[in-house]
Amino acid sequence: MKRLSADVVIIGTGGAGMMAAIEAAEKGADVLVVGKGAVGKGTCTSLAGGIFTSSSTKTSPEYHYEETLVAGRGINDLRLVDLITRKGKECLEKLRDAGVDLLPGDGGYRVDNLGNEKIIPGYRLVSSMRRILEARGIKSLSGFHCLELIMESGSVAGILGVTAEGPVVISAPSVILATGGAAAIYLRSTNPMGITGDGFAMSLKAGCKLKDMEFVQFYPMGIAQPGATPSLLLPLLPSEDIRIYDAQGGNVLDELENCDSLWDAVMRFRDTASILFYRKHREGGVFLDMTNVKESEWVDLKYLQMLSKNKFDFRTQKLRIAPIAHFFMGGVEINTHMETNISGLFAIGEVAGGLHGANRRGGNALTECIVTGTVAGGNAASLARSKGAVEVPESGVKDRIPDWVWEKGQGARTEYGKLFKKIKKTAWENAGIIRTHEGMQEGLELASQMEDELEALTPGNITEGLRNNRMRSALLTLRCILEAGLMRKESRGALYREDYPETDDTNWRRNIFVALDSATGNLILEDKAIE
Repeated sequence: MKRLSADVVIIGTGGAGMMAAIEAAEKGADVLVVGKGAVGKGTCTSLAGGIFTSSSTKTSPEYHYEETLVAGRGINDLRLVDLITRKGKECLEKLRDAGVDLLPGDGGYRVDNLGNEKIIPGYRLVSSMRRILEARGIKSLSGFHCLELIMESGSVAGILGVTAEGPVVISAPSVILATGGAAAIYLRSTNPMGITGDGFAMSLKAGCKLKDMEFVQFYPMGIAQPGATPSLLLPLLPSEDIRIYDAQGGNVLDELENCDSLWDAVMRFRDTASILFYRKHREGGVFLDMTNVKESEWVDLKYLQMLSKNKFDFRTQKLRIAPIAHFFMGGVEINTHMETNISGLFAIGEVAGGLHGANRRGGNALTECIVTGTVAGGNAASLARSKGAVEVPESGVKDRIPDWVWEKGQGARTEYGKLFKKIKKTAWENAGIIRTHEGMQEGLELASQMEDELEALTPGNITEGLRNNRMRSALLTLRCILEAGLMRKESRGALYREDYPETDDTNWRRNIFVALDSATGNLILEDKAIE
């Protein structure tokens, strides 16, 4: 068993995790960043559109604050909204000063692709941040799969994980969760395949609460063209000559209430746009029409060249689109220091809950990563300095290492792949854009059956063990979504219940919290009025 130690260990190598590492190291901490793949790769940040919403020369923190509340439908954590909107510009300018090419704009900042529009802006962002980590000598460990948080006397003391060489124990007085969300548990998803709720599951098992887990954001414009890459989403399109039609030729945007443009649909009202687009998708299809875009405008749409690998001529043909699972508003309960209820454990980025409320405004995801990473990195470094080094005794973890860790086989039984497809199908059909009591109840019954199936699949090697662990996280996350969705008897933001189609501020302007009963494995739910 390999043993490592650090002042601050960060689980996750996306934008939030890297920003936390930069800040913690700047504060003098010995930092170790761990992730499943190479730093930055396989993360949601690497696939992002590179837009950071913040105050700017034309917008104020107050405007950003109000826009975030409009999207969140009144159940945001106001303290977190104040923090993000107040510190956004400052943290983004700090990132730019550190060496990331950011261009200021009317609504915040965006990644400067330096003229190469074929590169996804998110990839350029993580590449730039990775170079900062390397230049500052910040340590990283790739190929690391975290299995659980190690607790000592009610505080976090490190993490237990596995690499290709075997088990690894990392002792640390401060641990930062930056594991992302879980949208990859859905049949159609923009997320890399490894984003299946690991952070949600680990934090629940350690004793944290999750909040707002019923709210899953679907991006309205995902590619649904037969034969095309389904995981691609279409970024905000600036041309006024672009139209969206249904199967009968009707202009879909005309049916969106309070939505005056495609910009509104994508940035401000993703929830209502996704619901409408999904209905139209089921009724025959939704089609993006770019055939009337003027030749002079295509220079501003260069990033659509990424569609060319699908060999679809979107300049002369309508492109079939449909909503796609994109982002989790819910996550681990935190305070404005990014602390959880467990001493020494912090949560940042998408794995944390509270900022977005019932729906996320476009551009706030990357801003959240940078601000929460900055805050958590500094606070984790300070806490580690005050607590001093911790040492996890071997006796405390030896019995918790699963047998499959020692078996080096690379193959996995086909049953694992079939079961994961069933999880994704259940999430899409029973915990998706439009839900009902009957559908969610059926989803819970299916989840229970799949947990039994998974239990019967005893892992025979490290490959199967990691798949088994990933699917356990996915199923626990799915249960959280479904049980919280059943409890909330209204529609709000990204949760639309066909049997309760109206928003009920009188009874449900509340947050739902989910905890895990470690003895029974059952979820414990409670709702609290907005403070």
